[in-house]
Amino acid sequence: MSAISNKPAETITLEDIQQLLDTAAPESKIIEYKEKLNLEKPEDRIEFAYDVSSFANTDGGHLIYGVAEDKGVPVDIPGFAIENADKLHLKIENIFRDSIDPRLPDISIPPPIPLENDNFIQILYIPPSWKSPHMVKAGNRSRFYARNNSGKFQLDVHQIRDAFLKSETVDKKIEKFIQDRISGIINDDLPIDNLNPNAKIILHLIPTNSFSVGEKYNPADLFTTKSKILPLSYSRYYHNFSSSNWPNLEGMVSVAQQQDDQFRMGYLQIYRNGIFEAVDSDLLSGRYGTKGIPEMAYELMLVEGVGRYLKLMKTLGVEPPILIVNSLIGVKDMYLSENRDRQINKHILLLPQVKIESYDVQLPKIMKPIFDRLYNAGGIHFSPYYDENNNWQLEDAFRGQYKRNVTD
Repeated sequence: MSAISNKPAETITLEDIQQLLDTAAPESKIIEYKEKLNLEKPEDRIEFAYDVSSFANTDGGHLIYGVAEDKGVPVDIPGFAIENADKLHLKIENIFRDSIDPRLPDISIPPPIPLENDNFIQILYIPPSWKSPHMVKAGNRSRFYARNNSGKFQLDVHQIRDAFLKSETVDKKIEKFIQDRISGIINDDLPIDNLNPNAKIILHLIPTNSFSVGEKYNPADLFTTKSKILPLSYSRYYHNFSSSNWPNLEGMVSVAQQQDDQFRMGYLQIYRNGIFEAVDSDLLSGRYGTKGIPEMAYELMLVEGVGRYLKLMKTLGVEPPILIVNSLIGVKDMYLSENRDRQINKHILLLPQVKIESYDVQLPKIMKPIFDRLYNAGGIHFSPYYDENNNWQLEDAFRGQYKRNVTD
């Protein structure tokens, strides 16, 4: 593993590049050195697209421009001249848009790293793509590339077919995981004991590459940071319980429990392949003698929980795209507090999956389809807490209703 293997491109420094040189870190399936980045001629732009797509179609990796190599081993850091970094950035994005199909998911293009000789290093990180295989369009020709430890290579017709089949297999693995875990939670296949047996809110955050990276992440690393490792039950408006965290076989678990209550309210399980599973069995518990779903608190819990977990994922180095999957179990005959006359007629609600392509997203807007579908199940057309521009209004409404202090 190289000095930059698990570092976001925007955090890589000249010292990291120098360490690659000092350790003679060779080119591989996930790293390639190039002395210059030439994009002036059409053939240069096509070759660049071949390089980028080869990473996206395999395991992802770093392209490092401004490093000289000899037989795949870095030998010098001369850098290359960049007259206008913004124009270079735009040119790269145009190649992604015009030459690669389907369009690549979010790719980090950090600012160039300046050198003392007035040249620069440009680093690109290309994540493995859930949309692969990507083809490069060059005139009337279309080509597919992938990578091995010797560099990129063109796929033949059999390899192209296998790549499409592999892409379909990933989707099936994700769906099977969701189905298996919902079934497991219903049947008490849980990472903790004494979970409250009430109706439950289930949240899964699933990186699209989670079934290809293996056990890449060590959730216990979060203990060394100041990250907030909290179960789904926690929110800024409701945190009257204790939480505790510990490592387990699958990765790490965080548990919520009220004092003197034999049952636990919920948990967060962080898997070593980057998947987050959070379950709350308190909000729908009917502790006040009703079978109502407090949808205001539900929306707030989900938005805050997803935001909190995305921060943890970013800290671990988990790469988008990431699926947000929300399910409710044990909710038959329950109702929304906004419409008590219309009961939900299913035990299990599988709400729409939404996908985030980068960490820079407006979560309430992205998650609106989830909330709207829950309201549909309760006989209401859509969540009433969005304005005509789909801006989320709930946080102010919730604060006004409960008049509690907001603390981060």
